[in-house]
Amino acid sequence: MSFEMHYFFRILLVAGILGILCYGCAPDPPNPPGPIGKCGHYVDYQGVATIISVSKTPDSISRSGPCYEGYEILYTLSDDIAAYCNKCGYYDNTWTFLLTNSWSPGPKYIEKYALNVGAKFDCTLSVEDGCGPCTPCMVELVGVDPSDYFECE
Repeated sequence: MSFEMHYFFRILLVAGILGILCYGCAPDPPNPPGPIGKCGHYVDYQGVATIISVSKTPDSISRSGPCYEGYEILYTLSDDIAAYCNKCGYYDNTWTFLLTNSWSPGPKYIEKYALNVGAKFDCTLSVEDGCGPCTPCMVELVGVDPSDYFECE
């Protein structure tokens, strides 16, 4: 083996040993406020959502639970936060309310949470601030639990 090759392998060996010794020495980077999983940072905007339509559609019925026919619930966001929806691709500011599992809610759910046309709910629009791999926008209606699956109990 030539001197240059021998020297190269020594440097490689020393670099490998240093890498092993220093592995884990650096502190973990702090989490930015508001991350969800491996997604980017979300910025929250407070506003009001207004229910504009509650109706049975073929699509809502096909997306409903096994014990009821679902309803399509459409709502809009107040003007003060609607402009932030453009980043999300919701240029017409019409949103569809779905349960967490993507089912359409049924009649008992609508009654329990008073999701009637004209009803207003405080809401939070969460907009991803960057180019992460996750949902660019999410809306939470205050006082409405999208994981409440009581209708099929």
